[in-house]
Amino acid sequence: MNITAILLLTVSAFIHVIWNIICKRKSPTQPFFFMSSLTSTIILSPFLIFNLPQVIALPSSLWLLIFISGIFMALYYVSLAAAYRTSDMSIVYPLTRSIPVLLVAIVTALLGQGKPIGHVAIAGIILVALGCLLLPMQRFHDWNLSNYASTAALLALLAGIGTTGYTIFDNLSLAIIRDPTLGLFSPTLATIICLAIIGISSVFWQGVGILIISEARRQFIPECIRQWRSAIITSIGIFTAYGLTLAAMSHVTNVSYIAAFRQVSIPIGTVAGIIFLKEPAHLPRITGALIILTGLTIIALT
Repeated sequence: MNITAILLLTVSAFIHVIWNIICKRKSPTQPFFFMSSLTSTIILSPFLIFNLPQVIALPSSLWLLIFISGIFMALYYVSLAAAYRTSDMSIVYPLTRSIPVLLVAIVTALLGQGKPIGHVAIAGIILVALGCLLLPMQRFHDWNLSNYASTAALLALLAGIGTTGYTIFDNLSLAIIRDPTLGLFSPTLATIICLAIIGISSVFWQGVGILIISEARRQFIPECIRQWRSAIITSIGIFTAYGLTLAAMSHVTNVSYIAAFRQVSIPIGTVAGIIFLKEPAHLPRITGALIILTGLTIIALT
């Protein structure tokens, strides 16, 4: 990974932690994330409108990728909202961030995407995953599978699967939009266009989920009235953080490095949880954060 990717992902991580803290404090619901996603899409819509001829000229193969990415992104938001309503950020956040590290690496390897991952980078990815497993523990001798066999863990797993899916499909989508042979957009504008199109797909599928789930339908109007300010602030954090992540994708040889290094947000989130949410500073939590930092350093230097 080069210095540009590292800087983009580090800034993205700080922003990601901030909007997750806001969400955790607000006990987010499906309508909350729907409002956030819709706000982001509306903000970015002028870029689509002013570049509509170029957008229409994009290859048809792109739209299936965007369609599928939206499903995974909606799964992520729905699962994350439910997880934050049932458990602490110090448990949910590490799990949702660590699962994609392994899944993206496995899926991209199976699909033969990008440059093969080197042994050193694999060691870094494993360290990141191991560090994440330590974070939810209170004492080292308490480790057992039951710590992760909970509703919160299942929801975090679903959120991690959602992250894995949209990371892979967004990387493929961005590669098409940035294709120099098409000559439609500059690299920066291509990132914004990709973010806007993905946002539309995500909003659509989240809307479908709200229509299907009766509790979400019942919550929709009250939540829009109660949470609209926080939803707008969160939306800015979401699309800024993910926009920086998309921009970083053009500076790496394998998207697995993106999925791994994004986990720098975990030690940041751990410290933020202790300071701002008054969560306990258990030794395994601190140790896990240090192991993650070690793994990230290894990945950054490959």
